[in-house]
Formats: sequence, C-alpha cells, structure tokens
Amino acid sequence: MGRYVLRRLLLAIPTILGISVLTFLMAHAAPGDPISVLVPDYASAEDIARLRAAYGLDQPLPVQFWTYLVNLAHGNWGTSIRTGRPILEEIFTRFPATVELTVVALLVAVAIGVTAGTIAAVRRGSAADYITMLLSMLWVAMPSFVLALLLQLLFANKQGLPMLAFAPSSGRAGPVLSAAWWASIALPAFTLGARAAAILARLTRSSVLDVLRQDYVRTARAKGLQEWTVIIKHALRNAMIPVVTVLGLQLGGLLGGAFLTEIIFAWPGVGRLGVTAVFNRDLPLIQGTVLLVSIIFVGVNLLVDLSYSLLDPKVKYS
Repeated sequence: MGRYVLRRLLLAIPTILGISVLTFLMAHAAPGDPISVLVPDYASAEDIARLRAAYGLDQPLPVQFWTYLVNLAHGNWGTSIRTGRPILEEIFTRFPATVELTVVALLVAVAIGVTAGTIAAVRRGSAADYITMLLSMLWVAMPSFVLALLLQLLFANKQGLPMLAFAPSSGRAGPVLSAAWWASIALPAFTLGARAAAILARLTRSSVLDVLRQDYVRTARAKGLQEWTVIIKHALRNAMIPVVTVLGLQLGGLLGGAFLTEIIFAWPGVGRLGVTAVFNRDLPLIQGTVLLVSIIFVGVNLLVDLSYSLLDPKVKYS
C-alpha cells in the first residue's frame, strides 16, 4: 500500500501544478490593476510603478510564475496585496471556520442521504420511496442560493415567523459546539449539505437495491436474522463503495460550494476570503485559496481510494 500511496502522491504533483498554471493565467487575464486597491486616485505614475516593482508585477508572466513556484518550493505562498500579511496566515486564520462548516454539512448529507436512501430501497414502491425521490429531485434542482434565502426567511426572520426563528441570519457565534455555535451553523450547513444529501439518497437507494438481490443477502435472511440486521450488516456495508466514491467527490464540491454559502451567511471562512480576494484583485490570495482547495481535493480522493479496502476486504493495493 505504501508504494501505491507514493505513486498517487507523485501523480498529484502535475495535477496541482496544472491547476496552479490555470489559476495564475486566469487571475492575470482578469481586467483591472491589483495595485489600484492600494493607491489613492491622486497617486503618481512613479508611485504606481514602484509598487508594481515591489510585488514583481512589472516582470513578464513566465518570470512571475517561475518566482511563484520557487517561493512555493520554499514554503512561501506569497503576501496579500490588500493586507500585506502572508498568504498562509490569511488562509489559516479563516480555514477552521470553513472546516467546521464543511464537516457539519457533510454529516448532514450522510445522515439524511444514506438514511433516506436505505429506507427508500427497503420500502421500494411505498410512499416513503416516492417522497424520498421527489424531495431528492427538488434539492438537486434548487440552486443553493435560493435555498439559503428561503431558510433565512423561514428560520432567521423574527418579524415573519417568530415561532420558527431560532438562528441568526448571518455570522458565526460562540465557541465550537456551544448552543450559539450550533444555531449559527445550522442554516449554512443545511444549505451546503442538502444537494449532497439528495445525490447520496438516490445513489444509496440504487446501490442497496442491487445488493439486496445478491445471494449472500438471501442466505443471511435464510439464517433467520432480523431484517434490519441483514440490511445494516450485510447489505449496507457492501453498498457503500460507490457511495463513498461519490462522497469524496461531494466533499470537494462542498469546499467549492462553501464560497457562495459563506457569502450569503457571512460565514468567516476561506470561501468568503477567496471571493473578497477576487473583488480586490488580490492575485496572491486568489492563487493561495485555489491551491489550498486543490490540495484538499486531491488528498480526499486518495483517502477515498484507501477506504475501499476497509469496506471490502477483496480490494487490494499493489
């Protein structure tokens, strides 16, 4: 397994490098001058030229990119043009909030999606099955910003429905796991996890239905085991490999989707930081946030592949 992990890590290098190149080129191709956010309107051309030279923006793009790669190799992700702080310091100040939101959203997606999909498969053709599939199609079709605004209207608007308003409309409150923290994270986490839950519900239903037709499930039932023991111990575990695969992809999607959700709910995470960096034309910060998400996405995919051997002993890595 060690050789397999090493090979996957080596293959991840050109992937991350390619993403870095695309991000670098797209950031520099966007209209506007990043130095304009630092200088007043009455700044002289000499002052602007001096600042551009200080940040290396007067160099050709290949030279700028090579300098960027050399700095990355030395652990230097650059400095924010807007604040003057190191990029890593800017990111890791906000990163815990994004991790909190993503983890809770993933728990929401797994709890709702896997449970609803399993019940729909076991009760195939029943009202529970039809309702689950209908709701899953609704969540997949509904844009996340629409769901976010609806949730704010229903559960954070004390003037409209005060009996339902339990959460603040925006911001992060209180220490982690406190009552105030749960209230502030509930709506953004559900917004972020609803689409993933719908996808997992449909996939879990399909996968469990396939497993329930297998001979070993019939054998387990013939032994006289209780139905839910058969479902949980024999069917669900063997049905989880495709679910885990999609779950890993959804985790990357949750990190990407957190950008919009964090803006709507004013959640102080990396997503909101990245959007602010785009508005401010803060090129080093844009590159840093995209690079971080890319590294996390590659790492999650590797962990998903390694989890197959835990779910299915027949899976071996060589």
